[in-house]
Amino acid sequence: MEGKVAILIGSESDRQTMEASQEYFKYFGIDIELLVMSAHRNPDDVADFAKSARNKGYHVLIGAAGMAAHLAGALKANTTLPVIGVPLSGGMHDGLDSLLSTVQMPKGVPVATVAVGKAGAINAAILSAEIISLFIDSNLGLINLFNRFFASEYICRLMSLLILLFAIIQNLLVLNIKYNSLWKTSRAVEHLY
Repeated sequence: MEGKVAILIGSESDRQTMEASQEYFKYFGIDIELLVMSAHRNPDDVADFAKSARNKGYHVLIGAAGMAAHLAGALKANTTLPVIGVPLSGGMHDGLDSLLSTVQMPKGVPVATVAVGKAGAINAAILSAEIISLFIDSNLGLINLFNRFFASEYICRLMSLLILLFAIIQNLLVLNIKYNSLWKTSRAVEHLY
């Protein structure tokens, strides 16, 4: 699937939680960019990024933050792209404060809010793929396959291992081709002497 998603996190400490979504973006063939921008520490940068995101080729923006969690709302206030909010734990009641801050948007400023933490990061990847498939349906089959068979975490891990195995096999084949080519070249040079 073609597609480009920006994931903005409020601080560097949020990176590990959002990296849980990377294998899902990879499965769906979506390019991602992970950026650290705070709605409170550098609001002008967040606004500038959101305003220019469509022209930079992004299809979906994801704002992930804990506590006051205004990042997704700050993004949506400055773009017409779909915005997904991922509340993160770290504040009161293991993320309840960020969940309420993300989900309670005023009318006219829609943010699709997913679960708190790692599950939310993964759901944001899947929702991004579904949104992008409305416009770019080249790999809609991947979404259908995922929804039918790979929704369980066990099968997702198995698919990740299979993808890794295929990558290893592909690299070994490339190395074998390079080795054979080098061997043939060295044999040809031996005949010159």
